[in-house]
Amino acid sequence: MQITLSTTGAEVVPQGNLRRSLLFINADTAINIFLKKTRPTEGAASSTDRDVILQPGGSFALNTQEDGEESVHERWTAVAASGTPVLVFFETKDRKYI
Repeated sequence: MQITLSTTGAEVVPQGNLRRSLLFINADTAINIFLKKTRPTEGAASSTDRDVILQPGGSFALNTQEDGEESVHERWTAVAASGTPVLVFFETKDRKYI
């Protein structure tokens, strides 16, 4: 899936307790993307309040075995440093519950 971001923070992945892994890819060639794991009541990512800086062409992966269930199951938000870069993301889910 892909989403075009802006300089206003937005939810890109909702909470999901069946999720087993996430992969984020910055498809832009010049603009940083800021990612933040948040609970639904918390604010979205910003350039100063973020967990990950995803550089142009970069990727960031998480899975429940190495990063813990909370990191993968929680909501993720993102914001562009400028412009409108495209964030691509993939998720895997536990097949026994699909």
